[in-house]
Amino acid sequence: MVGWSLSTILTGKFMKIWRMEGFIRTLERGRAVRFKSIEDVAGARDVAKCVGQDPYGNRYYQDFNADDFNESHNGERWVEFVDRHDMWQKGDRIPPEWHAWLHKMVDEPPTAESTHFYTPFFKKKHRTCPSGTPAEVVPHGHWNNPHAKQFQKHVKSVLCTTWEPEHREKRYD
Repeated sequence: MVGWSLSTILTGKFMKIWRMEGFIRTLERGRAVRFKSIEDVAGARDVAKCVGQDPYGNRYYQDFNADDFNESHNGERWVEFVDRHDMWQKGDRIPPEWHAWLHKMVDEPPTAESTHFYTPFFKKKHRTCPSGTPAEVVPHGHWNNPHAKQFQKHVKSVLCTTWEPEHREKRYD
């Protein structure tokens, strides 16, 4: 356990979150899976307010009582990923609208009525990086590509051809 020490477990904040969300969820709040220092998460302030949820299920919180004295200056806003049990949390799982709110580019959280973000009809849907998944792009010559041997044979046949010079009669002047 990283975030909750014995002194912070005995505080009112821990007990308040425990009653609201259960013991396991309270322990997970102490994990460093968001853009927030562990000391601020485990402080004895009131429970932070959930300001919204994105289409992927990530929940965004804002602590209105934060003193914001940590080095990152992100002490009052953070995200709890929906796949919080995953070992590698990546920032590309945050949509652009919520990214702007998280990094204090805009003050109000994005909603359907929000005027900060205009969504044109040609805008593509936000996708996370497919690296490490079956949907990732594998180059033709990569060892992990199932058709790599066929591609290598094709390249050898195209690039490695024998050279036969033209037969011309010699001219002696």
